Amino acid sequence: MTRLGLTAVLLITLGCGPRRGPAPPAPQPQPAVAEVGRLQVALRPRATQGLVRASLWLDAGSRDGAPPALATLAGWVAGGGMATPDATLFEARCERDELERCLEPLGAALATRLVDAERHAALRARLVDARRRAATDPARRAEVLAVSAALGDSAVDPLGTAEDDERLTLEAIQGFLAAHYGVERALLILEGDLPEDTTDRVAGATATWSHAAGPRGPRDPIAPGTHAAFETATAHARRLAAVFDDPASAALVAARFEGSRLFPLRGGTVVLVPARRSALEDTAHRLAAQLRLVHREGTARPSDPTAAIVSRWLGAGSGEGRALGLGAACAEGRGLPEIEACEASTRAVFERALAAAEPSHQGDISGEAADLVLANGARIRARRTPGPLGLVVRFTGGPSESPASAHGRAAIAARALAATCDVPVRPFVEPTGWGLVAEADPNRPTELAEVVECALAEPGPGTVGRARQRVRALARRRPQRTWVARIIQPAAPGLVAPEGSDSGAAAVVELEDFLRTARVGRRVEVALVGDLDPGRAAEVIGPVLGGLPAGEAAEPVTRTLAEFPFRAESHEGSEPRVAVALAVPSDARGASTAARAFAAALARAARAEGLRVVDAGGDAAEGLAWAHLAFDVPEDALAESPARVERAIARARVDLTAMARSLRWATGDARRAARRLARDGTLEPPAPAGEVIEALRSASPAYTIGREDPGLGFPSLRRREAGR
Repeated sequence: MTRLGLTAVLLITLGCGPRRGPAPPAPQPQPAVAEVGRLQVALRPRATQGLVRASLWLDAGSRDGAPPALATLAGWVAGGGMATPDATLFEARCERDELERCLEPLGAALATRLVDAERHAALRARLVDARRRAATDPARRAEVLAVSAALGDSAVDPLGTAEDDERLTLEAIQGFLAAHYGVERALLILEGDLPEDTTDRVAGATATWSHAAGPRGPRDPIAPGTHAAFETATAHARRLAAVFDDPASAALVAARFEGSRLFPLRGGTVVLVPARRSALEDTAHRLAAQLRLVHREGTARPSDPTAAIVSRWLGAGSGEGRALGLGAACAEGRGLPEIEACEASTRAVFERALAAAEPSHQGDISGEAADLVLANGARIRARRTPGPLGLVVRFTGGPSESPASAHGRAAIAARALAATCDVPVRPFVEPTGWGLVAEADPNRPTELAEVVECALAEPGPGTVGRARQRVRALARRRPQRTWVARIIQPAAPGLVAPEGSDSGAAAVVELEDFLRTARVGRRVEVALVGDLDPGRAAEVIGPVLGGLPAGEAAEPVTRTLAEFPFRAESHEGSEPRVAVALAVPSDARGASTAARAFAAALARAARAEGLRVVDAGGDAAEGLAWAHLAFDVPEDALAESPARVERAIARARVDLTAMARSLRWATGDARRAARRLARDGTLEPPAPAGEVIEALRSASPAYTIGREDPGLGFPSLRRREAGR
């Protein structure tokens, strides 16, 4: 029989070891369950190169023992069983053709009834040693405290306490074995390359397995609520335990917390989550929000099938099962004042986190719309419309605030966060904001929370590095956008080119400081547009946003146009590339639409003038509207370019009616509508501002010429400018 430590057994058996969230479990078929004689049997066939793993679960654990350590000693006596609060696990592996060899030691474990004095003494000594080693592990103690707090039951530690050792008599162990060890109290799970006649062979091998003297004992229902427990230890450690009545919900939530694991209880499933001291409030808030969300909304995703069958067999779903516990081990080496301070500060952080999961708000909610501002400044806007559901998580500032030395920081952040998400999302950056946009299923509200959680995740260095490479690659393909930004807004080029520059993105090494400043209540807005009740949307999103610090709002950008209307840049193309920039002041809501429309018309007119246009675009923000045009031109035709550009500017024509019609049609795109709602606070498309188009037509163009040798300059353009 294979013997493993308790943690390892649970991780292997339930398939819920450390993960990098969010990574919900993939849907899997539920294992077939059959009653073979008096034994419950679950079969899980899968390709394992002829190997079979047999797991025998007994529905008796430390909470069935008086004292709790009886379950541990009984498991050891029976042959390496590992006790948990509500179950004891035995495990064996064998070749598929030797299935009976797997079952033989499991049957022997159930048949164990007698313990000799020498064995009893050795196991008592082993227990004392295990407890001594556990005492040096503050993290384990914090886990025990967290589970105990969540369940309101102190008998959750299978190692028990030294005060109870006198009751661990030989007779008590034998009584525990007789009362609980029997085929009626067991679940057998067989996994691997199972023979076709597995059920018949199990029936034959288990027909003579022993019976238990007593039935499964009653268990008090898990009381909903939140609780905390503290104890001194050799070092600080904190753990959180959440109890779910639905194993699928538990698995879904466990997958979102790195380092988490779960195990079944009678009446529920526990998710254990580590919490660093610096991240305790955030972790507790996220876990509390998830606990309330999945309890209210449920989940359509199946959990790991093995975990699900064990949890349901133990009685998951028999009670409310909605509880949260915090366990904290406070270092004792610094004296009582330090211990009391540790307990007080930890409890305060825990209480703040729980309050944030039920945030207060101001604003209006109806059946058609919601406009809410949470206590920390976070805003939720929702509009009910027919069709798909668009969801945007937008952070204000970002590109417009980044200096040239970090030009592209927000674009890297958006791409990195999108890469951490397991639901389909798209990153976006715009002059005064950045974030994620998704098309979600209105019938699965928990996915809405997943998108918001993605935007609040912590991307790893590898993810950030890949996002940085992508931003740099895109910037190298479109260098003219960086050139235009340096002309129009040299102090904050991200306002004009939010996607970033190659040199600016290369200088972004980490995102921690940026994300800490950017992802705060006063800078975040979630907008939803589609067929979903706005009030329900607010209930789902509010608890996730409630834990953000208020922070500081984004500051408006001061316009700083370049002093000279000419620039020379390095460009690796075989021919010079010319970028033309036009910029005018404008606060009109339709300025952005007008600038884009004018840029498109300018590109058409420039092509008619024989220019080989490679890029054109426009936008508006912070009281400024701009358009740009870029084209490649031979060196000997460079001097003629300004005249061609001026003729194109004069001849560019915008059909405002057609543009307005196109904008109206675009309102049917749920994602675009949600972005507009987040940015402008309305679903109405802005009408193109005709005055902005004429102002851009009259603006003095600024030129940038890119060559392999930027030092050649552009005397022909200077002479022409001087003669105007």
